[in-house]
Amino acid sequence: MVLASATLERLGNFANQKHISLFEAIFDVELNHHLAPAAVNSLYQFGKFIVDTGELATRGEPVEAIKQLIRKINYEDYLYETSTSAKAAEMRMKNISELYRWVTEMLEGDELDEAMTLPEVVTRLTLRDMMERNSEDEGGDQVQLMTLHASKGLEYPFVFMVGVEERILPHQSSIDEDNVDEERRLAYVGITRAQRELWFVICRERRQFGETMRCEPSRFLLELPQDDLIWENRKPVQTEQQRVETGKSHIANLRDMFKK
Repeated sequence: MVLASATLERLGNFANQKHISLFEAIFDVELNHHLAPAAVNSLYQFGKFIVDTGELATRGEPVEAIKQLIRKINYEDYLYETSTSAKAAEMRMKNISELYRWVTEMLEGDELDEAMTLPEVVTRLTLRDMMERNSEDEGGDQVQLMTLHASKGLEYPFVFMVGVEERILPHQSSIDEDNVDEERRLAYVGITRAQRELWFVICRERRQFGETMRCEPSRFLLELPQDDLIWENRKPVQTEQQRVETGKSHIANLRDMFKK
């Protein structure tokens, strides 16, 4: 089932007025006065699906509840519709299968670990996610990773933009749709985050969805003033004297570091 954004917005406004959750609002009899009958019915069917799935898990059949959830929301069809290829969809579905296997093992238990309830499994996964987030927030002398969207408004002395390749930036879906303008704006956002130095990182080959692909530099790199770029694989070959001088410089820098 597909719920329109306008329906969800009205449901949210109704829930705020009643000071109840969105889920409670679905079953409130007064919702009929705020939405069309078809929208109310769609919301009710969704709510009933969630309730039925929860009851199935509560009755001691959590594995079947998870299997039914994945099947009824047509997630596999969604993966095939939104993936760049059938191979990519298969790899994404394998990730779901692995998660399903992992959850099933925790629910059933083994000789070393007792069987867990579904709420306990969800709590375990939630705590794992929180611990990973906390480790990222500790700060200190470490690399900071973020998306281009999250970097807006921030600046750093040194910035590394990783994966500046065709099919990644711009993304394959944008290329297929002949709409790379938004991707170009994102690239501009990343470029302008750097205060002193900006490095573009490109793979020679990339293994993705079980296939090895030859990578090409992003078209956005070719659109930049080439006089401002230094391509590592296009640097002039150094003479023997230049290599000796470079080596001496590196050794001197190491000595300075150890003195500190």
